[in-house]
Amino acid sequence: ELDSITVRNKGIHTLGELEELTGMHGTYAAAIPFQGGSYGIGILSREIPIKYEIIPMPGREEKRTFIIAEYKDYVFCATHQSLTPEDQLLAVPLIEKALQNLDKPILMAGDMNSAPASAPQLELEKHFATLNDTTSCTFPADRPNQCIDYIYGYSKNGYRFDVQYRKVIEDTIASDHRPVQVIVQIKGK
Repeated sequence: ELDSITVRNKGIHTLGELEELTGMHGTYAAAIPFQGGSYGIGILSREIPIKYEIIPMPGREEKRTFIIAEYKDYVFCATHQSLTPEDQLLAVPLIEKALQNLDKPILMAGDMNSAPASAPQLELEKHFATLNDTTSCTFPADRPNQCIDYIYGYSKNGYRFDVQYRKVIEDTIASDHRPVQVIVQIKGK
């Protein structure tokens, strides 16, 4: 989740800055207008997506989005889910429907705003394998006491994900959440 050209971000297009610093490609989806710009989600990738789609997600307190970016050998999705458990549950079938016909390995990451044993996470487990260590807390960054950030592998289309490494990075400056890192080996059908 990130700002684009907002007052609190001093008018900076954050994903554009990251593109320049890393030489990577950014895919952005605005969720809401905010302070003269927008607030939304983004993906930073080495490859330019073949195509991408932005799907609105339920959000009573503010609009939410879901990005599906398709690359040559895989699909990567990002989301920032609602604070409301009912909206989080309503989002699961929307995500499943959007992914059900894709025949590539699919990874998804995001701030899900739900605890590992919550009803939304149990529903997601029917479609996804959780790849990060959910016993490592991610929020708030300065004194994390809960895990609400996840990386998943979509398990319904026959691909498997062998976790080689996983870590929550101790960073309190970049965000109010701690970054989650996972290295996986994808096993074919």
